Amino acid sequence: WNDIEHIEEAFCGFHKSLVDFAHQMFDEIYLFEIPNHLRNYIDYEKYAQDLHYSGYFFCNENGEGGMVFNSNF
Repeated sequence: WNDIEHIEEAFCGFHKSLVDFAHQMFDEIYLFEIPNHLRNYIDYEKYAQDLHYSGYFFCNENGEGGMVFNSNF
């Protein structure tokens, strides 16, 4: 990235892990579409892996969490 504006657009927030981010993102997108009794069957680790393959990445800063970016910006 050559431009601070692109970094700001790509920044997705601070999270404990990419899996933590995936869990939050999934819940925001599908909150009302998936019944509560089926939520235990969601594989958030697999979803995080799919996000990684589609351009999201996690920068671990201090071992307690880090930043998530979307490289598609």
